Amino acid sequence: MTRQQVETSKARAERFVRTVLQDEDRADTIADESLTDWADRKGVRIVENPRRISPHILEGNIMATGQTKAELLERIKELEDENQELNDQLDEVTDKLEDVLDVVAPDEADSHEDAEEVEDDGEEDGDEGEE
Repeated sequence: MTRQQVETSKARAERFVRTVLQDEDRADTIADESLTDWADRKGVRIVENPRRISPHILEGNIMATGQTKAELLERIKELEDENQELNDQLDEVTDKLEDVLDVVAPDEADSHEDAEEVEDDGEEDGDEGEE
């Protein structure tokens, strides 16, 4: 995964633990953990330059799989697209779980939404002055 993809995954993990699992201590631990430590713990390898493929690695893959560079690059693109789809699904699940939390614990969800509104527009209620 690229550094940006790992950063996004780490942020999603923190948000999930904080909002869905409602475990502030664990979410803070994730937030405080370095990106490389988090990636190592999750078994994720950070690729500094995903577009650059080492000839040595490429030769090994061709010999082992019989695939050309173009086929390997196409497969990488497919996997990146699949990864993005899975991340989108994770976002959808997180949103649905947040909706469930709104029903199960509306007071806690309202205080969370109020905090987001304050962050978004600097006001507690975006409808102030309108009736």
